[in-house]
Amino acid sequence: MTVRTQKEGALFSPEALKEVRKEMAFAPERKQIASREEMIKIANTYPAGPKIRNFVSVDAPFAAQAYHIENGVITAGAGCTRQKCENIKTQKLIEHPGITWRVAAVDEDLCIILMRLDFGETASYA
Repeated sequence: MTVRTQKEGALFSPEALKEVRKEMAFAPERKQIASREEMIKIANTYPAGPKIRNFVSVDAPFAAQAYHIENGVITAGAGCTRQKCENIKTQKLIEHPGITWRVAAVDEDLCIILMRLDFGETASYA
């Protein structure tokens, strides 16, 4: 999901979204795909990290080349320009104690989980 204007999101650079990243076009082989339950368990580690401000403690199983793009801005992983964000797992996180989430859809063939996240209120952005 992306916002439509700078006013809707602090980070806004849609012009950077010019081409599909090769990582997003990867289709895993059947033997590489976990069960539906395992995929959901793994996906749930993503929102659990900001809840406690730490992906390491929730043991989020990010691949070495994992990255995060928010509204066109790389906010974690290779290419991130913020301080200490090159490694998505060990990056500095803002605590979001009120984060809520749910799994909206699971594509068992492509190993894709779509989640709906509400990061909740935090005074950390002020």
